[in-house]
Amino acid sequence: MDYQEIKTKNVNEIKGLILEKSEELRDLRFKLQSQQLKAMHKMQDTKKMIARLQTALRATAK
Repeated sequence: MDYQEIKTKNVNEIKGLILEKSEELRDLRFKLQSQQLKAMHKMQDTKKMIARLQTALRATAK
């Protein structure tokens, strides 16, 4: 999902996506600690997506 798609969503959808991605990041951290995570880049991608969503949320709040 790119930033253009995120900008078309309303505030409640963005908040829901932030919660979803935060849970996904938490699961990835648990997998990392138990050495089950093979694709380390997924954590970085998830963090970047959360940052994009938070940026879009702030932009729509203005």
